[in-house]
Amino acid sequence: MSLDTVQSAVAVIKEGNPQMKDSTLSTYTRQIKKLFEEVKKAGGDMTLVNRLPNFLYNVEFTLGFIQNSAWGELLKPTTRKNTMSVILCMMRADTEGKPYKEYRKIYDVMKEEFDKHQELQIPTEVEEGLKDVSMEQLHKGLNHHFNKLRGVDNENYNTALLHMLGHLHLDQVLRNEACSMLLTEKYITIEEDPNANFIWLKGRNMKVMVIRNNKVRNPARGDEPKEVYLKGAVNSAINKYVQVLKNVSGGDMWADAMNEETNFRMRLAFHGYPDNPCSSSQYSQLFKKIWEHLGLELTTTQLRKVYAMDVRKKFGGNLVKEKEACAKLDHSKDTHDKHYILDFT
Repeated sequence: MSLDTVQSAVAVIKEGNPQMKDSTLSTYTRQIKKLFEEVKKAGGDMTLVNRLPNFLYNVEFTLGFIQNSAWGELLKPTTRKNTMSVILCMMRADTEGKPYKEYRKIYDVMKEEFDKHQELQIPTEVEEGLKDVSMEQLHKGLNHHFNKLRGVDNENYNTALLHMLGHLHLDQVLRNEACSMLLTEKYITIEEDPNANFIWLKGRNMKVMVIRNNKVRNPARGDEPKEVYLKGAVNSAINKYVQVLKNVSGGDMWADAMNEETNFRMRLAFHGYPDNPCSSSQYSQLFKKIWEHLGLELTTTQLRKVYAMDVRKKFGGNLVKEKEACAKLDHSKDTHDKHYILDFT
């Protein structure tokens, strides 16, 4: 499957959605590549028509592929809906055309059924494992990493990273923003980088996390950034991580990053060793290792659900506490109730 075919489809989407965030476009690119690869294996017509593969204009073939046996197995409802969503984005250039209208009709039905299922708060098979997981248990689980980090000359980078990320996510229940987050000794002004997500090492006893660009915040729309002070356990975990980074390779890596030429900043998370910044998929795999020793391979989304349910259970659905939880999770109350609270009864 030609890379040009994927790039052509992505260009069509970008032209129709000039304000689309790079992160969203990157997600769509991965989905398109996977879709095109599997369709080609299934004998779909990849000839370009209006810069899109011809199979997309064969609605019956495409819907059959998605709804019946794509990827050699029945796709999960979320994957089917997301695949239909990206197809709509590709076909949006011709909203009056028959293919778009048919896809739109099917997508609307699919989304309605999906939303109804979400409102029932029924956990998936994977989510059933979250039933007895608590934030307190996860906090205690980080002692496993902490005990390996004793000593000021410690160079156990991988453990320090897992320990720090664990505390950061327990404290701020982030999505995957930390994947591209920067660690900096100087505050990055909005003029320097309006899209930067970073942790400012303001002082030994305080760090400041700034998120300007994520799933719900877009500086191009004029959205206000989220700025949060990181104190206590997460502050200590970051201090330890920085200490270990300074110990690795005799401190050369840290010294190279924290100088005027490189603007006193470096990527927060590395894959394997601190010379290979994480991709989104690598970060997802890295995150699953944080509580692996407890028999848990959590995703950031699953942790966010554990937090949401923990707050509801602890405070009995108190509206003030629920609103505080929504603010921390950076989403609406409707999203909170529909997607983050699960019914295990």
